[in-house]
Amino acid sequence: MMDFAISKLGKNIKVMSSSLVQNQDKYEVDEVNKIGDKVVMCHRLNFKKVVFYCHAVNASTTYMVPLTASDGTKSKALTICHHDTRGMNPNVLHEVLNVKPGTVPVCHFIGNKAIAWVPDMSESGGHPCVV
Repeated sequence: MMDFAISKLGKNIKVMSSSLVQNQDKYEVDEVNKIGDKVVMCHRLNFKKVVFYCHAVNASTTYMVPLTASDGTKSKALTICHHDTRGMNPNVLHEVLNVKPGTVPVCHFIGNKAIAWVPDMSESGGHPCVV
């Protein structure tokens, strides 16, 4: 997984994920923090052992969005905005958002069972592969 992320993003990378609390249905967005425009997403698949499917996401921007649930519980939602939606499932786009592929950007939260590898912009130089 790390080798694939390095092949797409270089050695100076870090890993991020959501920390959403279970059994919450209403959240307030506290702020939106841009992470960057390059990302490798790894989604956990439903297998007996831990298996991830990883892919580079082109034409997108990644954000970390701190949230407060209705009971005051704090969470963070990894969020991705796809600027090019031409390859997305037209039926899903129509049913969920009532839009056609390629017409508008689409943003969505990433659940707890996925991780994002992103370039680490916090230091120039330093230690590669911040995990």
